[in-house]
Amino acid sequence: MKVNTIPLRGNITQAVQTWNLSRPIEKRLTSSQICQHDCSALEMVEVICNVTSPIFVRELFATLRETAMWASGSRTEKSIELFTVDPFLLNYKKFEDSAKLARDYIKTSKDLGTAQDQYRMNLPIFSDCTYTIKLNLRSLVRILVWLHEQRKAHEKKDKRAIYDYMINQFYPALYDLIVPCMVAESEFPILVKSIKYAPILEGINMRYTDADRAYANGNSHYLSMIFSGTFSLRTHVIRHREFAIMDSFADKFFDDDFIVESNLSSNIVMSVGGKRSYWDNVISKPFDPSYPIVLKFLDKLGFGLNTNDIEVLLSSP
Repeated sequence: MKVNTIPLRGNITQAVQTWNLSRPIEKRLTSSQICQHDCSALEMVEVICNVTSPIFVRELFATLRETAMWASGSRTEKSIELFTVDPFLLNYKKFEDSAKLARDYIKTSKDLGTAQDQYRMNLPIFSDCTYTIKLNLRSLVRILVWLHEQRKAHEKKDKRAIYDYMINQFYPALYDLIVPCMVAESEFPILVKSIKYAPILEGINMRYTDADRAYANGNSHYLSMIFSGTFSLRTHVIRHREFAIMDSFADKFFDDDFIVESNLSSNIVMSVGGKRSYWDNVISKPFDPSYPIVLKFLDKLGFGLNTNDIEVLLSSP
């Protein structure tokens, strides 16, 4: 994992100034004291950086929702079959073997004249991608606290390639982003002790008894639904902040088999809710191979009508 900071980095003093401006009659706080508070003032401290990481790491950042991100997409890459994988993951044979199979399949599909929008869906989610991201101090620490919470559940498991990657590659990279924002390195443990991890990173264990069944309910103003879509669709939907979203991604994040076997075409269960006007705006733009499924779903739902508690069966595309 590579992280290069763009010359724009916040400092904990910005959070101190924010706090003190809001409480003019109270005693002024120091940087060490502000670190004892899990508060939105810490979100005033921002870092912008260019990152090369596995796709699954990029999507972990995206799950936080308050991040701003701009990434290069597989639709515009000229040679997808030349994708790279972090050397740390290649130490595990299953990742090396899976990467070779994916490269061979993508190259064969490309040589046969298959449309790039189709063969790119075989890109593994453990392959590298590059993106620029803006993160705030509170979010950065929340991720590290969340990672620390996973120790008991994963450090003694036999299959722990992803956990090892996150501890040995991801954690140090984030630490190196956070500490320069501090007045002193001694403030870091104070901050970690104070901040609670984001509940949105907990994920939910969502499954279907019938893989082709989707559920929705709503009214003339708001629509929520649970459906199964591709991982590629998830990468688009999660960036729409107007939507309230939960899915099974975080629940499976440390599952080596899930990560090594998943690509952009793999299905993931999502619960998405939002204003009907915003749904209308999103589905007017066919941005993903799963778009016909969502459109068909909304069509059967009677999108735009006052429809309540409707259950819709979707046939395979």
